[in-house]
Amino acid sequence: MGLNPATIDNEHTAASAGSSRGRRGQVDFFFIVHGHNGKPTDLSYLHHTIKQKAIESNKYCVVTSSQSCPVGIGLREPKNGSDRESSYFRLCRLGKQAIVPEVNTEDAAQTTESSVESSSTDNGNETPSCRPSAQNGTLIVHNAVCNEEKTHDGIAHGGVRLANEIKDVVLAEVNARRDELEANADNRIEVTLSMTGNSLGGLYTRYAIAYLVEALQQTSPSGGADSASEFNLVLDETIQIRFNVFCTTASPHLGCADHTYIPLPRLAERGLGMSMGETGRDLFRMNGLLYEMATSRRFLGPLAAFRRRIAYANAYGTDFPVPGSTAAFLDRESEYPHYFAENFDEENWNQLDSDLVSAGNDRGENADVEKRLIVATLYTPCRSIEEEETGSLKSTHNGLTLMSNSLDALAWKKCFVDMRGEVPISIGLPRRLSWTEREECPIRRLRSKSGVVVSRDIAYFINDHTNGYRLAAPLGHNAICAFSRDSLSNSGGRQVMDYLATDLVDKMSRSMSDLK
Repeated sequence: MGLNPATIDNEHTAASAGSSRGRRGQVDFFFIVHGHNGKPTDLSYLHHTIKQKAIESNKYCVVTSSQSCPVGIGLREPKNGSDRESSYFRLCRLGKQAIVPEVNTEDAAQTTESSVESSSTDNGNETPSCRPSAQNGTLIVHNAVCNEEKTHDGIAHGGVRLANEIKDVVLAEVNARRDELEANADNRIEVTLSMTGNSLGGLYTRYAIAYLVEALQQTSPSGGADSASEFNLVLDETIQIRFNVFCTTASPHLGCADHTYIPLPRLAERGLGMSMGETGRDLFRMNGLLYEMATSRRFLGPLAAFRRRIAYANAYGTDFPVPGSTAAFLDRESEYPHYFAENFDEENWNQLDSDLVSAGNDRGENADVEKRLIVATLYTPCRSIEEEETGSLKSTHNGLTLMSNSLDALAWKKCFVDMRGEVPISIGLPRRLSWTEREECPIRRLRSKSGVVVSRDIAYFINDHTNGYRLAAPLGHNAICAFSRDSLSNSGGRQVMDYLATDLVDKMSRSMSDLK
């Protein structure tokens, strides 16, 4: 199903003429962050797809772009009841089921039907501002603009700019809707933050959330310190912020040193790092920033506070700047356990249930994407890294393993994507040199192990670009996120972003329900 962004309205609302009698509840913010030398519009496909999937899911009363988002410019629907108001919005205001133009109505109907049971209303009573099966919430999508043409001065500077932009956007959007929103018992508007960072944007987001905690953290009403899993973040004394879903796509979590497409001597890595300014020095670990971000409580605590963590990585050598091992923070000496869903003990991680429910609801198109492009989905269990283990790794100077294990210990869902058939330059191998069946690809053969695989084994398989049924140019970095510049050559990633958007909307809305 193709997506024409021009057909996705900037604001979808289910409000009727009598909406003033009811107030909407929690506001979910979803921030999309571009990478090195990027622009906010680079990830416009994900922006529009998130909105499309949210509308189809019927889990929000309002789905909109932020007022300041450049991706939404020119798409805002008139609000004054003028003649230009679309029939789609008139249907919404009448409380009737409406389908976004150009959306496959058959697929949308199936998605809507499957989400009815998980939808909720305020205390069991339908409010006039929502369709009968819609949840009483708002989703606002925003593509960050602060780092455009500013990606060379280091992760810290970019992270601080992003944190300040997040605060500004949240405050502006809540103030614009304050009369429509319901306050909690503390007379504060509750909002959640979810985000996807692409490439360098994933590191910006990790730094930004730590900065937000330091800037907004308040002591709990009892005067005690909050646990690392639940910070008390208050903006402008009136807005309560909670972390929701955190996602990265092709982000160099372990840096680029020791993770280049072609192995380089350390001297060459240093030269590359110097040529990229302070950001290059960060990425090639010429300073201690990435190590601190992966091992210190200052950065791990805020990341652990998110209810879901997801990482997408390119497999089989298709990503030149960010190989799969650093995008999925795998280390060749790490034995941290990873589980396929069918072998995962749900007692270790309560996120598994929602994934299995999603898998049951998202058959058809998503199942096809999962079969062709998502070669493996693995889960890491949450656990504490013992001081003895930390000390042992430090004593052997194995910083990468400690970084890998510390991140894995927060509990992640990792999706490995095979873009070889979707990039412009690829050739099929003779049958005698390829797998006899698609299901026999190396990473899938790991399923035959006794329910658990380790970081080291996964790293070996996903970095081997000589395995498989075809060879491809390493152009997957921009393709995986359906990069809008040169969209024709990156269009193969749209199916991956459709799959991701469905998962993100499901997880954001489920977490929203959990908070009530």
